Amino acid sequence: MKFLLSLTADNAAFHDVNCEGEDPSDSRRFGICQCETMREELAGILRETARRIEERGLSGFFETIYDSNGNDVGRFALKPDSYKTA
Repeated sequence: MKFLLSLTADNAAFHDVNCEGEDPSDSRRFGICQCETMREELAGILRETARRIEERGLSGFFETIYDSNGNDVGRFALKPDSYKTA
């Protein structure tokens, strides 16, 4: 079995007004935004996803992930090893 989780973290819920976003010149950060808002939003999404799994289990179908603003930002699902991703 494989647990698949994919989300896009490029909308306003992931960045605050002082966020500089991605900085490819900073090799220590690998060009990844590490603002406080990004960390908090991602952690919140992972906690909510874990809560949903704990309460409802996994259906085998992809389920939608929403950010704190209610926007669709991704999917998660438990799939058999034979499942092929595109």
